[in-house]
Amino acid sequence: MRDLVKHVRWWIGAAIFLLCIFSGVALPAQTSYAVTLAELVPIEALVENNRLAEAADRLASVPEDGSDAAVYAAYLRARIAQHSGRLPEARNRYRAILAARPELTRVRLALAQTLHALEDFEGSRHNYELVLGTIGNDLADRSAADRIRNDLTALNNAKRWSAQLIFAVVPTSNLNNGTSSDVVLVGGIPFTPANAAKQKSGVAWLYGGEFAYLHPVAEDIGMLASLSTTHFDASGITYDSRSVLGSLGPQVRIGTGTVTLEGVASRMWYGGAGYNTAYGGRVSGRFLLSNEWRMTGVATWTAQDYDTATYLNGKKVTASVSFDRFTLPGQFARIGVAFDQEKTATDFWTYSEYAALVGYYAELPYGVTVYPEVSYAARDYSGIFPFMTGPRQDRRWSASLSLTKRDLLIFGFAPRLIYTYTANYSNVGLYAYDKHSVISLLTRAF
Repeated sequence: MRDLVKHVRWWIGAAIFLLCIFSGVALPAQTSYAVTLAELVPIEALVENNRLAEAADRLASVPEDGSDAAVYAAYLRARIAQHSGRLPEARNRYRAILAARPELTRVRLALAQTLHALEDFEGSRHNYELVLGTIGNDLADRSAADRIRNDLTALNNAKRWSAQLIFAVVPTSNLNNGTSSDVVLVGGIPFTPANAAKQKSGVAWLYGGEFAYLHPVAEDIGMLASLSTTHFDASGITYDSRSVLGSLGPQVRIGTGTVTLEGVASRMWYGGAGYNTAYGGRVSGRFLLSNEWRMTGVATWTAQDYDTATYLNGKKVTASVSFDRFTLPGQFARIGVAFDQEKTATDFWTYSEYAALVGYYAELPYGVTVYPEVSYAARDYSGIFPFMTGPRQDRRWSASLSLTKRDLLIFGFAPRLIYTYTANYSNVGLYAYDKHSVISLLTRAF
């Protein structure tokens, strides 16, 4: 009987052993133990004292169960990678934490520093400013804010060459902003729109890039040269457009911000043929007005010279400014205003437009970032439109939602999807339209 019991015990033990192996469950002697935050504090001290191997050994048995202690341990593992010079690994670990817990400012600050070291200036600035926007006002916080501002200034000074590439797929219900009506009223008279003026749906490709070089002239002054190109390709060439823009001028660094004054020149092609040439000047600036407020502004003046549509020749002025108010960790509210005026050789194409927008940016758990925005624009034309008794007036509403998946990396970029609905109301029926469009692209600012 005793032999039988012994054999049964042996087989039960063997079965449990095999079950542990094939199910991936650790044996009792190898199980991780639950830890508290207090137990991890000495391990962080080891990391700060560069005793990285010892710290890694002590972290090996900490479970990854989603608890606060597990998140703290994941942060310490990322710190070890950062201190060991394994910057891409550290970046990926920090981003994995923020995908689930975007409110952790210590992790975001470490990510900003890592991205700075990797020369990802766009992503670094984005995270530095999100941290700075939620820092408090006590003495320790002010000291941290000063360090972040110094890092932002160093980031400005380090940036010489920069390049941005864009490649997006754009399905849209209205490629040409054309009318969906078969008959429109102009001054009470019915007209049948030409085929080219009717709404065309389809899929377009948007791609291009910008390359810039900042040559230092003095301690806080540089000469900025840039060249950019943008291409919009739809089926055929009817609605295709191409543009090339070059600029040159001084950039002055003021604290963490910059002011740039440039001469600009551009050339545009539309429908496979030359369309217009423009040249003039541009002033732009970006500032942190305080820890909580950020301002971005740009104003451009250009002379417009059209190849064949000479009645559009004239001058164009645009200006826009937006203010971001940082609210919660990883979140900010945005308000903005814009002005657009074009004076042409023909009075009824001369217009002035005023616009305003509101939006809210929020990095949420599950690696999702949302940015809803609503804008309104009022455009009034000067001259009397043909067959009308008064000037043309347009009112345009637009609503968009941007979604970014921060934890789905593609060659170091995060995918972003932007849906936009636009409705343009006009007292000239030919120019009334609505439009749905979706842009899918990749971004580094996350």
